Amino acid sequence: MGRFKSTSERARRAHWRDPLFYWRGAVSPSGAWQGSWIASEAGLPSDDAFSASTNTFQLQSAIPLAPPAPGGQSTDFTGSYLLDNGDGPNSYSDFEHSIHWTSALVAGVSPSFLESRFATLVEYHQWLKTQQAESWCLVTASGNSEFGRFISAGRLEFAQAPARPTLKFARRYVANKDPRTKRTAAELVEECIHAEEPYSPWTVLRCE
Repeated sequence: MGRFKSTSERARRAHWRDPLFYWRGAVSPSGAWQGSWIASEAGLPSDDAFSASTNTFQLQSAIPLAPPAPGGQSTDFTGSYLLDNGDGPNSYSDFEHSIHWTSALVAGVSPSFLESRFATLVEYHQWLKTQQAESWCLVTASGNSEFGRFISAGRLEFAQAPARPTLKFARRYVANKDPRTKRTAAELVEECIHAEEPYSPWTVLRCE
């Protein structure tokens, strides 16, 4: 007969989904995304916190993260990430990790201009250097792992050279009874666009 679990033990098991899991890293022209992640209930962690985190990841998208076609573009991430549960870092891989990103936003420049002029993220980034401007794409995701289903929202930021574009993502693990388990990456876009803080897309990943 299994032992009864105490209220505090049940609470601990339930609460591990409460934080958002923030992922941040540089994106290469080929679509490689490498960086670190942190669990936080206090918002986006600082750059120093990400740098100090030993929970690192190396993911690769199936196609380069170029300026997307009208209506957005989708692909998949594969790769692995480290997690230390108290017994040292162990490597894990998601069973499924699908992402969707929308048209880039540049002040005074229409998405159709970007899509018709630039074939790759590198060409777009080179043009941004001449404009002295910053831009970002809205990126959403959904997937499955041994820890359960998850949904994500974040920003692909195009900074000034020589820095590479940075993808900042927040992941929310959702319980089996949560209706968001069936949400696709593309379906999350509309909710993010109408968020109270559209420049912080992860704010829509409320804990339910």
